[in-house]
Amino acid sequence: MFLDVLDLVFTSIYLSPESKIIVLSRAIAKLDSLKFFTQLAWESKIIATSKYSDLITKLEEVGRQLGGWEKGLQKKTLANKQREK
Repeated sequence: MFLDVLDLVFTSIYLSPESKIIVLSRAIAKLDSLKFFTQLAWESKIIATSKYSDLITKLEEVGRQLGGWEKGLQKKTLANKQREK
């Protein structure tokens, strides 16, 4: 799942803004799944609390960054569409 998120983000770099939004949405969904399974691993005592804490903090930061990127693209795309009218 880590690699899937990285692959989706890398792929989105080269896309048009409209396509980028779709791929970023998929990356965010994949990241949410990753966070869920990380929590499940912690609850099942597969990973230690300290490692879980560090990892989930970093995953949440990545989520905020991806969400901000997606939101910025949505605003940019909306502004472009309004200018075209």
